[in-house]
Amino acid sequence: MAADARDATLAPIAADLVADAHTNVADTAERALITLALGASRECLGSTVLTPDDDLIPADVRSSLDLGVRGTTDALAAAVAHAAAGYPAHQRRGVIMAAMILLTPGLMARVRRGAAGEGERALASIVTRAEHPGHAALRSMLRWSKSPFARLRAIEWLNLDAMAAPATDRLTRATSYAEHALVLERAHLLLRPVRQRRAGLAVLAVKEGATDQPVPRAGLIPAL
Repeated sequence: MAADARDATLAPIAADLVADAHTNVADTAERALITLALGASRECLGSTVLTPDDDLIPADVRSSLDLGVRGTTDALAAAVAHAAAGYPAHQRRGVIMAAMILLTPGLMARVRRGAAGEGERALASIVTRAEHPGHAALRSMLRWSKSPFARLRAIEWLNLDAMAAPATDRLTRATSYAEHALVLERAHLLLRPVRQRRAGLAVLAVKEGATDQPVPRAGLIPAL
């Protein structure tokens, strides 16, 4: 119901139901959180970010990029944060995907400035706190997801100590035009010294004999 209504105020119900003992109920709740996250983040995402390789995001759910949601992002972030905190019990990977979708550069910037709401701060802790119950799952998804979207978050989070290792690993792999395009669109982020250094490690990690570069060389960035 929360997904169909595009109503973020119903997200807390979905967050509770992802742990439901009935698989169909938990599946629907997981799907609702992803749908709401996509709708709330549509300004930051584009069609190249999500592909058929996103096994957690069915094609009809990806259409949520064209629709908004009612309610505040903070309320939705709080609900997803609650669901993510319960990950060890329910093991619903879609909850982690919903968190990754909502953790936009804008949200992370508000957290850094102290301008974020309580829900946004709670959600951001999954990225910054290694002891968060969902942190290991987020690192794993960032590292191994085939989605171009994961590579987008990898370059954005390359400067975060807690995510540096999986972000660097993910940047060593690109199998589609979309993955390269997303990194090139955000190449300016590599002007920051920390990201630049870690991106250099990603280049070094590419298997010997590879014909492509996973990230632009630092010297090329000003020309992009």
